[in-house]
Amino acid sequence: MKTHQLFILLFAFVLLNPSRILGQEVQTVRVYLDDNSEPFSVINIPPGDNVNENISINLSNISRGVHRLFLEVVDTEGNVSHKVRKNVLIEGAIGMATLTSAEYYFDEDPGFGNGYAMIIPEGASVDEDIYLSIPAELSKGVHRLFVRVMDGGGQWSHVVRKNILVEGALNMGELTGIEYFFDSDPGFGNGLSVISPGGSAIDADLMFTVPNDLSLGQHDMYVRVQDGGGQWSHYVYKPVIICDMIVPEITVEGELCAPANATISVPAIYESYIWSDGGTSNLTIPSTSGTYFVTVDDGDCSVTVYIDIEFYELPVPSISVSENTLTCSEAGYEYVWYLNGEIIPGANSQTYEATEDGLYSVMITLEGCYQYSEEIDFTYIGVDELSSEFIRIFPNPSSGSVNIVPAFSEKYNLTMIDASGSTVFILNNCTGQQIIDVSRFASGLYEVQLYHQDKMEVRQLQIVK
Repeated sequence: MKTHQLFILLFAFVLLNPSRILGQEVQTVRVYLDDNSEPFSVINIPPGDNVNENISINLSNISRGVHRLFLEVVDTEGNVSHKVRKNVLIEGAIGMATLTSAEYYFDEDPGFGNGYAMIIPEGASVDEDIYLSIPAELSKGVHRLFVRVMDGGGQWSHVVRKNILVEGALNMGELTGIEYFFDSDPGFGNGLSVISPGGSAIDADLMFTVPNDLSLGQHDMYVRVQDGGGQWSHYVYKPVIICDMIVPEITVEGELCAPANATISVPAIYESYIWSDGGTSNLTIPSTSGTYFVTVDDGDCSVTVYIDIEFYELPVPSISVSENTLTCSEAGYEYVWYLNGEIIPGANSQTYEATEDGLYSVMITLEGCYQYSEEIDFTYIGVDELSSEFIRIFPNPSSGSVNIVPAFSEKYNLTMIDASGSTVFILNNCTGQQIIDVSRFASGLYEVQLYHQDKMEVRQLQIVK
């Protein structure tokens, strides 16, 4: 365990009668402990006719308890003054390498371990801001605050004392104002204002504007809030460095289709870079969706900037077939259909009405990312193959005229219905072969219904442009 030696500091020790040593200059201080006749320590001091120095005496090897300390001075001729006595209390040294806890109390000591607990980092010392809660029952006015620490062996230090002023609590239900200032307090209400988000606490990022006339370099920044009753809080203090620095913007290069397909970067004009994923160059490769940030340093100042990354990991589509209708399994994307490896012009919907045999596939896209289906070997089902003894329709597909040839001589009715279910053509009481101009209809799949003697036959007609 690392220990620190205990030192007693004596100052302004003046000989009661310097003439007793013949006016010579004193140059040595002898230290005696208790009843020892031999000096415990001999200390050389700057020559002079009196002693007005801070004298450090190492008592680290002395047993714990009350001791008597005697001091005498010796001049350059060897003359010795009378002894000066002082009682001292020696306590064990704290294990400074293992400070483990701390406590504080107000006004009266409640006893070791009975104060208000503080969380501190383990180590030989505490060098950071620690916030203390004021008990609600502590009255308004001036109080004495005491703080002490405990080492790893359970030994408590002496207390550190500070007078504090306890004022009335803020009306925390209605914080209405925020102000800040640098270096010196301009007085309540005279600082630079920030719009308060309201509420009983502030848990938000606030933007503070640096005055144009504030010089570059280190400054002290203070922030305080005001309640609904007009009462100001104590300020929060933080040292800041004002510098003339270019704040970078994170840019994305490549497509965020999957991890390792893109990089994010800032300009390569700074001295150092530290990314949230540990990278130390001006760019990094994001591996998962989430928030990334980088801290850049130009030698005088540093700044941290953030970016949200979302990867578009597209599913692998598949194709289902219903007669001549091909349907992509994934909805909500942009589509490109292929026949025998070539793009089908205008085929950009989730479904496609095939008009010929071949190998069909579909590609889905989103935000520049894409995914292909596997090819399917499709055989076109023509209407002639669906025809029966009642009716033939040809050519099918058609872009101009369509022949409808019944296998009977009686009258019949014809109806054409488009893919949305709307009736686009009706022909009643017709006989024999009919030629219908379908060039005025939009491309797509249509249903042809033929009514004959209380029977109905249905055929599919593909119109292409």
